[in-house]
Amino acid sequence: MEPHEVLQLTRWSQGKGVDHVARALSCTVLCLCEAELDKNGPILAESCLALGDEARRLAELFFVWLSETEDLDGGWDADDGPGSDQPLALLLVFVLRASAAPDDPRLVELADMLVTHAVHPPDAVAAAIADSMRAELWHDLMKDLLGPLRASHAHVERLVRALGRA
Repeated sequence: MEPHEVLQLTRWSQGKGVDHVARALSCTVLCLCEAELDKNGPILAESCLALGDEARRLAELFFVWLSETEDLDGGWDADDGPGSDQPLALLLVFVLRASAAPDDPRLVELADMLVTHAVHPPDAVAAAIADSMRAELWHDLMKDLLGPLRASHAHVERLVRALGRA
């Protein structure tokens, strides 16, 4: 078995017995070598949330770094679907930060960045999520982590609505 194949198989592990350290490591390496944040990103976020505050914080930093190094003028190949990994990385930062510190004032600006993204509008991000092999996990993360914040945080509601999640 090839190392890349082992990483891909580890990424798909689920359930109560999942080794979140191994899965998070696999997703991190896959994010670095093949990106595909539409499927690798939410899995990494879920494992880091399961691993606790330090892993969640490190995942936030990783997704910030990915968002800063993504080519804004580039897009995905026709095979990858619409949009770009850059707004997906920002959305993952938003979800992780909101789960830990929903009153962080930086979330207002981050929500605005996502809603008014200069290159990839929210409908393109929503389409990338919908076309993802892990669309259900994206949905669960946003429902479970952002859903409870919608009524009390206008910027969360604005972002969720812009992504087509009424």
